[in-house]
Amino acid sequence: MEYRISQDIAYAKEVLALSYERLAEIIGVSPMTLQRWAKGDNPPSGSSLEKLYGAFYSMGLRLSLAKSDMYLSEANANVEILFHGSKEGIVGPISLDASLPGKDFGPGFYCGLSLEQTAAFVCSFPRSSVYVLSLSKKGLKTKWFDVDKDWMYAIAYYRGYLKQYENARYLRKLLDEIEAADIIYAPIADNTMFDILEAFYRGEITDEQCIHSLSANRLGRQVVLRSTKALGQLKSLGRLYLCEKEKEDFLSKRRDSGEAGRQKMLLERRKYAGVGHYIEELFHEGV
Repeated sequence: MEYRISQDIAYAKEVLALSYERLAEIIGVSPMTLQRWAKGDNPPSGSSLEKLYGAFYSMGLRLSLAKSDMYLSEANANVEILFHGSKEGIVGPISLDASLPGKDFGPGFYCGLSLEQTAAFVCSFPRSSVYVLSLSKKGLKTKWFDVDKDWMYAIAYYRGYLKQYENARYLRKLLDEIEAADIIYAPIADNTMFDILEAFYRGEITDEQCIHSLSANRLGRQVVLRSTKALGQLKSLGRLYLCEKEKEDFLSKRRDSGEAGRQKMLLERRKYAGVGHYIEELFHEGV
């Protein structure tokens, strides 16, 4: 799954109405070098990729966004378009075994539903990029979550907060539904939310305080592929290069929305103080 450099150069020439000579001049390479890149004869190095895509971006060409919109137009009732952010790039076949521990819903291949949402989580890494994939949903068992108590309990469990309560009837039923699913759709929880989860786990706040605080920081939805069957119905569409200026812009937007979300979380925690139940009331033996 590599960059579609030939297609991207052709698209840039057409949209920007530039010749090879003029485009090469702007990028800072020879026309012959640019033509070799376009033909795929001599793929550009890492620094040359930054020159190429950085030049496109500086000229106002939002190539990643344009391509993501094009891919999203291919979605339908049976096909989902997904975005996966990678810090270093995907090497070899996608496998559940490569999943990092401590994720929101356990082992799985985690994706987003938009470029902006996905890119914001990996843009701070120097060699990060975003992959675009299509998923055939036919025959897959799906579990949906909204910003509610089920979502909060599931994330708290897989993040290691509720292990001692895993045999409580309510939690066991929820975990069985998750383990039976091929694919999960759920709101995203980021690291800024875990202070709230820890406060709930320590018995400092109620479930109502916790869920309303978490819901204040809306980061979009994530899609988690949890079975080899789901991975087998995944198809690569392409890899999107994110130049440094583009990454800065994505990060700036995330910082702005993150600060607003943090302030809302504090307000919600204060508003629902004392409302609902504490953890020891919810997960006593036999519940």
